[in-house]
Amino acid sequence: MHNYQIRDQIEILVEGGFIKKTDSEKAQKLLKKKFWTDRIASTWCIEDIIDRAKEQDKKVTVKQARKILQDISHGHDAEIGINWDVIDCVTDMELNP
Repeated sequence: MHNYQIRDQIEILVEGGFIKKTDSEKAQKLLKKKFWTDRIASTWCIEDIIDRAKEQDKKVTVKQARKILQDISHGHDAEIGINWDVIDCVTDMELNP
């Protein structure tokens, strides 16, 4: 997990009142050292979906991008993983049902 992703997650917890702002740096270091040292995660966001669609002259709304991410998350083939081809395919299915 990248530092900015951990930081963004901690910021959400601070906004929600679960972590004090003064503890956010300590929480970020703790997660990086104790949790993410032995794990990896690839993350995709709605901006990835929207930007990819724009590259292909397609229009995807935020609502559609969220649905595309959910569909990918629940239905992708673990043998293939999540890649641009998978995103393109699911996007096309969303735009052309």
